[in-house]
Parts: sequence; C-alpha cells; structure tokens
Amino acid sequence: MVNTALFGAFGTLALSATQCTETPEQFNEMIQANNLDEALMSSPGVIEAFYPERTYHNRDEYVYDPPHPQLYSVGLIVDPCVTRNHSCCNGQFGSPLYSHVEPELVDVGYRKTGESFRHLLLAAPDEILANVAVVDADGEDVDALGHRRADDEVYLDEHCDGVQLRRKEHQRGLYTYQLHTDGRLKKVAIDTHCQVGLPCKQAPSFYVRNRSGNPVGTPSFPVEASLFDNNVTVNASATCVRQGIRLGHRPFPLKPACSDNNVTVNASATCVRRDGTHMEFCVNVAFTHTAAIINCGDAGSRNGNRFTQDGHCGTFLEIHRENGSPYDPDETYVINAQRVPAKVSSGYTTTSISLRYGDNASKIICNYKESTIREGSMVYVLDSSPECCCPPEYNNDQKTGHFRCPLNSYEDTAGPYAGSLHSLLHKTAFNSTANNYPYCPTVEDHADSVQCSQNDTASFGSGRVYNSKCPTVVHDDIQSTAYYTSPFLVGRAYTSMCFFWEACAGHPFRSGEYAEGLSFTSAVESMTTGCARGCGDSGCTEDTYFSFKGLIGRVTCIPTGEALCVKSDGKYDDNEKYYLVSFNGNRTSYPFRERDLALHQPQYNFQLWWVQRTRHNYIVQEKKGFRVSEPTCTFDSVNEQYFPYTIIDGDGKFVDTY
Repeated sequence: MVNTALFGAFGTLALSATQCTETPEQFNEMIQANNLDEALMSSPGVIEAFYPERTYHNRDEYVYDPPHPQLYSVGLIVDPCVTRNHSCCNGQFGSPLYSHVEPELVDVGYRKTGESFRHLLLAAPDEILANVAVVDADGEDVDALGHRRADDEVYLDEHCDGVQLRRKEHQRGLYTYQLHTDGRLKKVAIDTHCQVGLPCKQAPSFYVRNRSGNPVGTPSFPVEASLFDNNVTVNASATCVRQGIRLGHRPFPLKPACSDNNVTVNASATCVRRDGTHMEFCVNVAFTHTAAIINCGDAGSRNGNRFTQDGHCGTFLEIHRENGSPYDPDETYVINAQRVPAKVSSGYTTTSISLRYGDNASKIICNYKESTIREGSMVYVLDSSPECCCPPEYNNDQKTGHFRCPLNSYEDTAGPYAGSLHSLLHKTAFNSTANNYPYCPTVEDHADSVQCSQNDTASFGSGRVYNSKCPTVVHDDIQSTAYYTSPFLVGRAYTSMCFFWEACAGHPFRSGEYAEGLSFTSAVESMTTGCARGCGDSGCTEDTYFSFKGLIGRVTCIPTGEALCVKSDGKYDDNEKYYLVSFNGNRTSYPFRERDLALHQPQYNFQLWWVQRTRHNYIVQEKKGFRVSEPTCTFDSVNEQYFPYTIIDGDGKFVDTY
C-alpha cells in the first residue's frame, strides 16, 4: 500500500507502476479493471487535488429540515397492528389518535403549564375516553364523530359508586394525574374509570307524605329538585337514582388498523415482517409519504447495485436516543437503521426495523432513563434562576426599544434562542430580511448581543433612526441610594445588576447583587412583571421582564475538579457550582447554578428518524418518539448506572448486572 502521507499526489502516481510486479493477484485485478490510476486519484489523501468536486465538507452531518406541510408530509406509526394481522396497515389510510389530558388535571411539580412548558400531556393507552381529549399528531382536537377509536366498554365494577366526577377534582385543589420525572403521566386519583351518575340536590320546599296522607317532613335522602313540582307528593321510600352506580369503563380491546402504539414497545418481542417471516427483537413501523420517496439505483441497471447499497444514498429509518446517553453522548449516533425500499406510498406501507443496539447481536434497546445530569442532558430551569428587567421591547411604530441579536429568520428566533444558520434555507431566509430595520450587526457565531434602537428626530430631523449596542447599566454613586440604571431603562431605582445581560438591571423582587437571591415578593402576587413602568406624552412604556426560568435547555459544560465552566470573578459565588446551558443548539451558552437546574427526561426514551441520505449531508425530515417499556436495562456495576441497552448472554437470557 502506498503511504499517501509520505508522498505528494504526483509522487504517488509515479510510484504506482513500480509497487507491484505482474505476478501478484492484486496487480492483475487492477489491470483488468483498468482503473488503477482512478483508484489512486480517488483515495482520501489526494482526491481533493484531482477531483475537488467530489469532496463534500459536511459529509454525514445531520440537518433537521422537515418539509413544509403545503408541499408534502411524512407520517410514521409504531407497531400499527398490535391487536391485528401484521399486514393490517399495508395500503390503508387513517390518522393516528392520541389521548391528551388537560393541563388543569395534572400535577406537573416544579414545571409550569404556561407558554414556556410545551410538554404534550398524553395519557396511558388504557385511559378511557371520558377522561381525555382525542387529538391528532399535531395536537389538534378531533371531534368524537370524526375519530376511529371505538367507544369504551361498560362493565360491572363493585368499587364504583357513581358519586363523584373524578376528572373535575382539580376544581377542589386535587389532581387526577401526576407528571413523573420519567416524562410519563401516572394516576393519583382512584376510580377515574367509574361512570358518573346524575348529580342530586336537596329540594328546598318539597315534602313527602306517608300512605295515610300525613307529612313526614323533608326527606333525608337527596332528591333532584328539577324533576318535581313543589306540590308533588311521593312515597317516603323514594330515592334519588344515580345512573352509573357500580358501572366502570375500559377501552375497547380491539384497536382500528394503523393505530399508533408508540408507548408500549417491547424490544424483546418478535415481529412478523411484510413477507410473513419472523424476526427477533424488532418492531413494525408504518410510513406514509405524500411525494416520491428518494431512492438510489435500480436493480439490474448499470451501477444499480452499487447505488442501492450505498450508505450515503437513499431514504432510511434510523433509531436514535434523544440527547444521547453517557455511553454515546451524541444523539446522531445511529442505534440501528433500515433502508426504505419503496419509491411511492399509497396509504401506509409497513416495514420492520431491528431493535438491536448498535447492530450488536448481544444488545437490544430497553426501558432506559437517565438519573444524573451530564454534558448533553436536557435540563429544566427552576424558579430560583436569576430574573432581570431590560429596556422596553422594540416598538416598530416608534422605532425605539431593545431587541436581541443575531436573528434566525427561518426559525423566527433571536438572541439566545437563535440557532446557527446551518442550511441553505436558513441563509436564504436571513438574506431576504437582512435589509429590514432594525438591523442586527455581524457578531461572532458564539456570541449574542442586546441592541437598542433610537429615534433621534430632535437632533437629526424626521426619519433619523439607528440602533447600536445597548449601554451597560451604571451604578449611580451620586445618590446615597446607589441605584443601577441606563438611558434606555424606564426604571431609575433598580438595586442590582442582571446576571445574564450587562444592558439590563436585576429584578426588584429578587435579593442579591445580581438578583440571584431569594424572592421576597412574587410577580403573581403583584399582578405585574415587577419591572418599572412610566408614562409620558407619547404613552406608557414598561421595562421588559427577562428570565430563563421555565425553559428547557441542553447542558454544554459540567464543572469538574480539573476544570470549571466559568471564570472566577465577582459575579460568581465560589461556593456554587456553575453549569453552562444552551437554548440554541450549542451556538451560545449561559451559566446557571447547579441548584437552578433539574434533569428533564424526554417524553420518549428513543426516536425514529426519517432520513434522506446524500453525499453532502443527512436530512432529517421527521422525528417520531417511542417508548420502550420492556425489557429492563442491564445495570453497569462499574459506573453504578444503567446501560441504554439490555445485554443478552450466550444462552439467550437477559443480563441483570454486568
């Protein structure tokens, strides 16, 4: 073999004819194929010199680029025929349905149910229709007359009394479900399956007479007053009949074809492939695609087999772990993959994918959950995180106020939430809006900026507007109170600085020099954001509240004994551990104390990706979460944590501890 690191491109070619004699089999094969020079010029060490057009700098890079719904769509269903014949979904149509629980019924713990918390609260598959709202894959409500799910069964249950409408218990301060740290909803109320009877009320002027006609007074049992007139006479033995006593509900056992069973995947089960053969440790997946499916090569054609087997060409179903794991931290690690052979799909088409971990015959995916925060983990920012007051939000009519840079026009995000412009679509969208005011300056890719816009008509005449970096808040040493403020802040009496932005002040409801201390007045109690508000001739303005609390980000740095994530200065407490968290795909990161973060478990422990592979990159067009419920993962006794897989020994048994 020629060492391309020792010879230049042309030196390699010059030696190619002298490295072999006519006797070696390798030389004869090369001569017969007449491609020795071609093979050498295409080798990785010299291909850029001879064929620069064949090099692809972003090779194997994943780009999430879902199609616009007006163009075409991709649909995925996991285990679509769990209660039916394995081919029940082939060529069939039907939208998957999900059971959504109203947020008011769920105790979400430290999380919030507001705008910042977008966790879709889905009930377990065995939940009855009376307790949930049926929604489609986009979370939109589906009318009872329009969905395919069968009505629940009614059966005799001695534990039901029909007295209380359980799913309204939140009105009394109680909850029906609780969101656990593994991302699943679990019931905390009993008898939620019981049928509810008619409510009974005490009749205000209703008397019951005995058989002799003598009144016996108001009955001791409750009576529905609306059923009777005030002068009606009934027997004293009359009772309020509650329909539904001792009646319970349960889901109808037979599900419609093409049902999505993505929360009950058993990785140890055997599935039946489309041709009727059985396959160990796999699951069936149904897909639909409203456009042509990209595939490469045709069997029997010139170079057909070469392209049909090329790993960088075609459409694939891939299994990934969202946010990775301690053993494979990058979520782009391919646990397993299956090429999609179809070119068109009418309705759903079923295929099978192996659930072996890393295509290793002795490992399968399992019911995995992480227990500690690591680099790459998703974390929830708690209420103890610092809060700030920034200059008023940008007003397009007045051309004044603050805004954050850079802009990501394609994703409609800015500042700490704007990801990198990594695709052609991102850059095209950015170029189309680059000339729109206000302008974002060119900043380093790993930096964010707070800009302030000014309407300086008084100095320069009508129409003079410009923006620049917002000035840092200053400490007013002239006054004995020593307040923090800036020319763009409405408030002139802030007592602290902002932990995240130099142009903002600390929130007045928080103690500490950087508003990182305890809260002595809540924004909820005051019914305002707590930031200063002022009114003038042009109207009222208010400083903008800012905080990361309630958001979910990715950990990019964890402090260790050898290295810290932040440089020691006056802003950081030496007694605290500071993590770095990103909210924009690792473009920029922000410091948080360890006690300000809580590990956020993904709703599903694995994902299916629909990927178009090209020589340039891998385009992810759809992500479908699914939860593996069985088997239990193997415990790593060395690191005292679970593997993201179950190990199978030589006898085919699952290993409990390794």
